[in-house]
Amino acid sequence: MDRRRLVELKIAMEFGIAPDGDTLPKATKHEVGQPQLLISRFGEESAVFFRYDLDSDERAELRALGPETLMTDEARVRAILDPHHPTTRVYRMRWYTFDRVPDQSEYPDVTIQDDRHVIVIDGEVVAWAQTDTDHEDAAEVEIETHPDYRRRGFARQVTASWAAATLAAGKVAFYSHLLENTASQAVAASLGLTHLSDEVEYV
Repeated sequence: MDRRRLVELKIAMEFGIAPDGDTLPKATKHEVGQPQLLISRFGEESAVFFRYDLDSDERAELRALGPETLMTDEARVRAILDPHHPTTRVYRMRWYTFDRVPDQSEYPDVTIQDDRHVIVIDGEVVAWAQTDTDHEDAAEVEIETHPDYRRRGFARQVTASWAAATLAAGKVAFYSHLLENTASQAVAASLGLTHLSDEVEYV
């Protein structure tokens, strides 16, 4: 599957419906917080998506800025959006895919409890991974590690276990993090994940 198709699949997974051209239709899930503008850069290409209720004049002004400015110049984007659709937050994300099925030897300490992939120490769940968002063809992982048990490779283990199960189910497995989250970036690197895209969402 090429990168543009993967980006479109990711959006369909997040909002429960595929984009119609460059429009994000009214979401069937995650209605609260649906971005009014989403810019995705993947390799040498970019894709720009607008929330369904942005009018043609706003879209034309935003398109005229070009993808690179939309990605980097928050002030100019807000100057267009905020008079009609005030921006509450800007998310800068990095997205990855799992291109191989992790071997069971990569997560020896993981068990599965109620669809969560967990590591239990002294009766306490100290790390877990579970599906955060899903779709019939894709899923995104959510992970957490207790602060006292970080830097032990537990996040890597539970994520690998989740990915193995997700890929075995025939789904595309996605991993994402805020751009500034260096700990999550390190987990992605340790798993050898494939960088899909960098994304900016104006919510």
